[in-house]
Amino acid sequence: FAFCRECKEAYHEGECSAVFEASGTTTQ
Repeated sequence: FAFCRECKEAYHEGECSAVFEASGTTTQ
């Protein structure tokens, strides 16, 4: 299992903010 070193969340492609929007979680 891989993690994104930028946001420390599960690995994803694209920007870190994009994965949060896709999952329905927004963090500002």
